[in-house]
Amino acid sequence: MMDRMITTAWRAFWLGLGASAVLLGQSVFFPHPPAASPPTAPAVVVPMEHGPAITDKRVYERARRVVARHRAS
Repeated sequence: MMDRMITTAWRAFWLGLGASAVLLGQSVFFPHPPAASPPTAPAVVVPMEHGPAITDKRVYERARRVVARHRAS
């Protein structure tokens, strides 16, 4: 009984090794073509006169502190 299990495991090992060799060979000899990249659009930058309106006072205060810290450095 044990000999049969060992033989089956040995055959499964070689079958898996052969299958992985086939997959590796296919990826080496027949590589996939590169995926077509989407067309790139030119970047459009629209300058704004003023930033967007900040309605939340906490957000406004935090932004003001960050700007003040940036200007101080």
